[in-house]
Amino acid sequence: MCWVELRCAPPCLFDIEYTRNLGGAAVDFLLGGGTDSIITLQKGRIVPIPYSQIIDPATGKTEVRMVNLHGFLYTSAYKFMTCLKPEHAYIPNLLEKLASLTNLNEADFTNRYGYLMINK
Repeated sequence: MCWVELRCAPPCLFDIEYTRNLGGAAVDFLLGGGTDSIITLQKGRIVPIPYSQIIDPATGKTEVRMVNLHGFLYTSAYKFMTCLKPEHAYIPNLLEKLASLTNLNEADFTNRYGYLMINK
């Protein structure tokens, strides 16, 4: 089964701190002459990783890194997500209620996100 997750919550403190730290580190890295790298946070330390170390030269793509769906960080963030799944198609007025939380009317919301509730 496959579904897409739609994050509809304001950023939590972790989101704000994490992106601020990565952004600041990226600026420092560039101002210090660094290039061609991705900025990561590993065990509380900022670690630039050169693209040459993470991009497969044969495909031009990075390796897919799986998320631990049972880890604390994922399960904590998951609580703040709205995830439409096929079983939600049977909940009366759900799309109407969700649309009321956005700037979309129910029809536009359904056109945009209703496909998430279809079994594939």
